[in-house]
Amino acid sequence: MAKVRNTLKSFQFVMEVPGRGNQFLIQKATIPEKEIEEVTHGGANTLEKTPGMVVIPDLVLENLIVNDGPDSWAWELMRSAQDEVIGGGTLREGHTFDGILRELGPDGVTTVGMWEFGNLWVKKIGHGDFDRTTSDNMIQTVTLSCSRMQKII
Repeated sequence: MAKVRNTLKSFQFVMEVPGRGNQFLIQKATIPEKEIEEVTHGGANTLEKTPGMVVIPDLVLENLIVNDGPDSWAWELMRSAQDEVIGGGTLREGHTFDGILRELGPDGVTTVGMWEFGNLWVKKIGHGDFDRTTSDNMIQTVTLSCSRMQKII
């Protein structure tokens, strides 16, 4: 008999950042579609199609709560990439990070899907509306640019 999914489960995803100690609970993740560009070469009257560069769109995480550490992590990483006050940013190592996105099963512990992302950097942050009727301390949306991705499970 199949186990019934817990419909009250709010945070079905976890993002782990190895070496930084941050772990984020996430309600919704838009996982990019990894694609290889098609390159065409012509000779006589036919086109030969060959694989080109790998293209990975942005990783979008919605409704994040930091499980441990401060909730200013996204702003700090974005500022280290490009600080409009000083007119520049840090070297790549200062603002990029690797991350592991895990999809949790109905029990909230078992990993049912896992993706590994490399060279992530914060591209956009969206906070949504301030609401005095709730005490949620969450970031609404973080868009991450990534150079590498691999599905593990």
